[in-house]
Amino acid sequence: MADVLPYEPVLASLDAPYELRGEPARTLEPWDRHVIVDVVHDGVRVPPELTPLLDEAGALRPDVRAAFIRERDWGAAAVAERLAFHLGLRGYQHVQAARVVSDYNRFRGWSVPESGHLGRRALFPPASELLSSEQGEHALARCFDPVSAAIHARCEEAFRGVGVRDARLTRVTVHTYDDRVGSGQRRPKASLIFTPFEYHEFARLPANIYPPVFPDRLAEFTADRALAYRIALMLEKNYLPVAINSPYFLPLGGAEMRLQVWCFLRHLQDLVRAQGGDAEIQQFEPLWPQLLDVRTPWVGRNLGSDVEARVQALEAWVEANRFEAVQRYRYSAYRPNAIEVEVRKDVIWAGGWEVLADGREAFVPEPGGLREDSVERIASIMASGIREYLVKDQPQKRAGARVQ
Repeated sequence: MADVLPYEPVLASLDAPYELRGEPARTLEPWDRHVIVDVVHDGVRVPPELTPLLDEAGALRPDVRAAFIRERDWGAAAVAERLAFHLGLRGYQHVQAARVVSDYNRFRGWSVPESGHLGRRALFPPASELLSSEQGEHALARCFDPVSAAIHARCEEAFRGVGVRDARLTRVTVHTYDDRVGSGQRRPKASLIFTPFEYHEFARLPANIYPPVFPDRLAEFTADRALAYRIALMLEKNYLPVAINSPYFLPLGGAEMRLQVWCFLRHLQDLVRAQGGDAEIQQFEPLWPQLLDVRTPWVGRNLGSDVEARVQALEAWVEANRFEAVQRYRYSAYRPNAIEVEVRKDVIWAGGWEVLADGREAFVPEPGGLREDSVERIASIMASGIREYLVKDQPQKRAGARVQ
């Protein structure tokens, strides 16, 4: 396999925080510009300047290494590499930073053990307890912020010359998960996740977690359900059981949700500039840098009364132009897709459960135990489902689209 990452963490600076990796397809497909395959939790690099994470010998502390093992999505990069190849892409995008240093799939910031798995921020224990405020901010500035900027730049490439609503952006993020939690029943071999728990439970998002101009209804799914079900159908037909939004949902501050909010706001920005009056364009123009910064929750920001007044005016504009701003966007067959694909770790990597140095249990893969045949099979099957969606389902939905 062309792209197996080191087994152990690597003490090294990030030279390309969001790196293009993998073997390019022999012939790139026309959708190469629109389809992104990436991995955010299989990074191995730990910046050496974060000295509190190291022991006296200059190696990772035992508790930090234990967290590295437990938190890493073992084998996700190998699946992503083959998935991108079978989709006819130039490669896949890889976050270099180890998850134990910065978790891009959460809001930017700090968290404590009481935050829970889905409620935590990008910096979590043990790193958030060992690093000073200055060191933690350094880690976020080096490991989180450049990735966010690079992902948005990559999406802008997909939007080039086309409205966001019609850009056909599809982002597939590959993860791997444990075969079980505690002594519970084994999870399916794969899972597809595209809805945040809060919307599933309450049919709305917590107040002001995102800018108030973002309609809660758009959180119902971050990817076309036809895409998810097409992938699921292909997996099931090949005797690979798959779950939908299970055993957990998207974290509220997860990368898929943040990308959906950012894409809608870019769509709204384009729409205001195209259809708004001169006074409205000038009124809302100062808002876009703040609205488009979705790295942290909207609530808690220090917004002046002028900004709040402009946001309220923009909310009124969206309501007055709801058909174009929301309804047509919501039901566009080319509305941006962002979906998590989870593969069970033990399906693609030999290993077993062990008690780690910090006293907690985790699945520990064997060095050199990557099951390359399983990786190839799963990646090719998922690629066939995504291809079917891109070639058949999406154009058919586009041709027959009706605003409901």
